[in-house]
Order: sequence, then C-alpha cells, then structure tokens
Amino acid sequence: MPSVPAPSWKREVLWFVAMFALGWTGFFSFRSFNHHRASSRTSYPSDIFPRTTRERSEDELFDKVRVFCWVMTRPGNHKTKAVAVKETWGPRCNKLLFMSSTKETSLPTIALPVEEGRNNLWTKSRLAWHYVYKYHGKDYDWFLKADDDTFVILENLRYLASTFNPDDHHYLGRLFVPYGGYTSGGAGYAISRKTLNEIGPVFATSDGCKSTTGGIEDLQFGICLRKIGVQVDNTRDQFKHRFHPFVPEHLLIPNFLPKDFWFWQYSPVNTTDGPGCCSDLTVSFHYVDPSLMRELFFYVYNLHAYGDYRSDVFKPVNMIKREKRLS
Repeated sequence: MPSVPAPSWKREVLWFVAMFALGWTGFFSFRSFNHHRASSRTSYPSDIFPRTTRERSEDELFDKVRVFCWVMTRPGNHKTKAVAVKETWGPRCNKLLFMSSTKETSLPTIALPVEEGRNNLWTKSRLAWHYVYKYHGKDYDWFLKADDDTFVILENLRYLASTFNPDDHHYLGRLFVPYGGYTSGGAGYAISRKTLNEIGPVFATSDGCKSTTGGIEDLQFGICLRKIGVQVDNTRDQFKHRFHPFVPEHLLIPNFLPKDFWFWQYSPVNTTDGPGCCSDLTVSFHYVDPSLMRELFFYVYNLHAYGDYRSDVFKPVNMIKREKRLS
C-alpha cells in the first residue's frame, strides 16, 4: 500500500473534529463502558438531553445487531495501541479479541502461530479469520476486523449493518476500486455471518486462497471473497463515506491530500475532502494514535452543545436503504 502523509496536528483540526462529533451526539447515550456494557452511566439533566428513546435505540441495536470485533495487533503494541482500543471503543463490541503472535491475558490476545512482519499480515489475518469462524462463527451477526490504530463507532456500524441481512452475503467497508474492488484494511471492514461461515473453512490451511499479492492483507481478503461471489457493498451515506482510511485531519482540511496522491485514484467517483467528506454517521478512522484515540472517544461520547439534541441524525432504516439505491 502506498505511504501516507504523517499526521501533523493543527489546533484548527481539533475544532473541526469537535464540531464533527456534535453531529453524532444526538444518537449516542453518552455511556462510559468499562467491559462489555458493565458500566455506570453519566448523569445529564433530562430536560437538556432526552434519554429514553436514545437509550432504547442503542440497547435494541446492541442486542439485535451482534458484532464480534477482532483487532490486529503485535507484542510491541500490547501496552500502548491495544490498551487504547480496550479503554475506548473496544468494549462497545458484543465480543472483543486481539490477534497477536504472543499471549497477553490482560487484553486478551489470541497467540497465532505466525511471525510478525508486514509480509506476514495476510497469513496472520487468514489464521485470525479461521479462529473466529471456528470458535465464534455461529454466535454473532457481524464480524469486524480492525487494526490497533483504528477508531470505530460501533453504534454507527450497527445502525448501518441493521439495513442488511446477516444471513446473506455482505462485505462492508471503505471501497478501494482497483483490482476489482476491495476494502481498506486500516479503516476496518465487517462481513456477515453467512460470508464468514462460507469463507472460514477455506482459511483452514495455507492452500486456502493462497496469497497472490505479496502479503497485502486487505487486497488479498477482497480477492478471496470475490472467489466465492462476494462483492463490496455500498456503505456511503449518499456520496459521503462512513469508513475512513486516515485521521480526520487528512480528510476535513481541503487539499491536505494532494490531488495526485494515490488515495484519489483508489476512491470511487464523487469522493471529496473538506467538511463534506464524511458522513454524520461515520463508522471509523485510521492511523489514530493512542492519544488521539482518547480524544476522539471524548468528542464522540461526551462533548455536546448545551440544549442540542439532534434526533434527526438518527435516520429511519428505510431512508438508509433508499440512499444506498441512489448512490
């Protein structure tokens, strides 16, 4: 994958992100999860932030759209990036596991029999997907792969996934158009239960969908899914993307990414930058370091303007289905 510009934060970006986060807060219940929903709630005056509908919607989706999350990590990141995921968005999954090459019970990790290194990412991913299929394939509706520097808003993923049937083939993520279409690995991608239970057995041995891409994990996964007839679903909110392969700074600031940068050639038509880049119901950002992970978590789940309750952000499911047809 081509290199990306290194993040260089500006104060203006924090303002952009704060304002961007306000578009989401009407949907969230501003709950602080400690471990798989076992948590205390933050108390807010009911006349400022009506909670009943919001909490009911969140709880219903948590139970009805069950998401298993596995996070790609490595031993050097266990105490830094992986911990940041566990302390922020990770517990909002119905089940969270970290995939590494060594055991770390505090996360916890699954120690896969693979050497670390970029050239082995596909082998690591294949082993992880087979483990998930073997031990959890029938217990959840959707299965999310993310990196340890991916920030995910699970409520928005569930909302998007609720418009699809997990017993059909589905492949959700940020579409990259070359090579027949695949999803960005860093932005995170999710597959339905049916897709996992069909591709999982293929990954039982190294002969199952052999790498033809030099170990490029996300591209190879897309190739394997196409072999069983699964294509990337349209996950855009009209023309705004929900899954993002960069930090907000790279997308919200116009021309931060030069127009001759590889990203634009990999993106679908009508992809843009600036404030119109990203859906109000964004699912993910990538290249998020531990400090920014905690900042984004605060912006999304705690920061809100006095008296602002944007219930209109929570669009009816049939509206999302209509937008997918129009995009």
